[in-house]
Amino acid sequence: MNNTIRTTLLGGLLTAAIALPTQAGDFASPLESGTTGTMTKPSSADVFSFTAGYHSTYLWRGINFGDEMVDWGVEATKSFGSFDLTAGVWAAEVLTLDHGAGDSEVDFYVGASKDLGFATLELGYIYYYFSSGTSANTQELSLGLSKEIAGTSFSITYNKDIDLTDNSYIELGVERSLFVVDAAVAVGFDVEESELTHAQITLSKSFNLNSAVTATPYAAYSYAFEDMIGTTARENEFVAGVSIGFSF
Repeated sequence: MNNTIRTTLLGGLLTAAIALPTQAGDFASPLESGTTGTMTKPSSADVFSFTAGYHSTYLWRGINFGDEMVDWGVEATKSFGSFDLTAGVWAAEVLTLDHGAGDSEVDFYVGASKDLGFATLELGYIYYYFSSGTSANTQELSLGLSKEIAGTSFSITYNKDIDLTDNSYIELGVERSLFVVDAAVAVGFDVEESELTHAQITLSKSFNLNSAVTATPYAAYSYAFEDMIGTTARENEFVAGVSIGFSF
């Protein structure tokens, strides 16, 4: 599921980072560090962006939804007064399905962010659409705060399902450049179960292919604190992939 509306908004789904795929820690989702392939959130200028990627596993909030995933997304960002507004579409096809409602997913999302001085406030909405039918489609709202201190970005995001499950999920994220790579750590918390879900560390490196196109390979490891979420297993997972981003 796309959860990139976060600081990458999102991520931002997320993660992801984001911003098409990925929120802190999630890959292959638009908007969550992620989290994710990630794409950096555009700054104050009006920007259109496109991303496409391949991921060894569709990993969303620590859950393996299938192996060998390809994804793409388009996003528009526009400044309006003191707000940065974002809208986008993210789509994915899982070639080897483990869990989930269908073999393809399309997410539609919008978001707004504002610098409050002490932190940046981020609001988001996402609609999850699955090709298998309407029974798994759902909607989610997100509320986040992020702050950069001494070259390190800290974030906290609250996500609330308002359609299918009514569940809530909180993710803490930390991101920093380390030597020649970018490092991101994410920790998830299941509000209804009152327990940690997983922790994920991601290492990535972006390469400018030209003035507009960027390639970002990454590798991530997710450690499961909570073994189950409903009827879906959450296990320790390793995922790697690459995303290509183009902005204009």
